[in-house]
Amino acid sequence: MKERGQGSVLNRTDIIYAIVRHKISGILSILTLTTSWEFLVLCALAYKGDIEICWSGSKALSATNIETLLNLSEEDFFTFQHIKEPQGIPVKNLKALLQVLAYPISHLNLKSQRTITRIITEAKTRVEIVVRTKSVVAQGLRCRNVALLTDDQAQR
Repeated sequence: MKERGQGSVLNRTDIIYAIVRHKISGILSILTLTTSWEFLVLCALAYKGDIEICWSGSKALSATNIETLLNLSEEDFFTFQHIKEPQGIPVKNLKALLQVLAYPISHLNLKSQRTITRIITEAKTRVEIVVRTKSVVAQGLRCRNVALLTDDQAQR
C-alpha cells in the first residue's frame, strides 16, 4: 500500500490470486485452505492496527472492532473488496504506547471512557516520575561525597 501512496487501497484481486476452480474436490479444498490462511494473516494485520479490511457497503474490520470477526461467515473470507490504512484512532501507535505503560492490551476497549481515563492517568504518572528523576539527576548524583556524573552528563 505504501508503494501506491497515502490513501490508496489494495483490491482483493491484488492480494488473493485468482485460481481457476476445477471440479476436482482436492483443488477446491486447497483453494479454500489457501483463502482461509490468507484471510487469517489479513485479520492479524487488522488486529495489529496495520490495515482495515473493507467489504461492500459500510462493513469493515479493524483493530477497533476486531470482535466482529466472530460474526463473519466463511464467504466473507474471500468476498471483501479491499484493504486500506486504518482511519480514526491510530490503534497501532496506541498499542505501542500501552505496552510501554504496561497496560494489558488484550482487553483493550478504545470506546470506553474508563479505558481512556486510565491511559491518561498512567501517562501523567509516568511523566511526573521522569520529571522528578531528571530534577534529581540535574542536582548531581553523589555517593560518599563523590560525584557519579559530570556536570555535562547531569544536564543531558
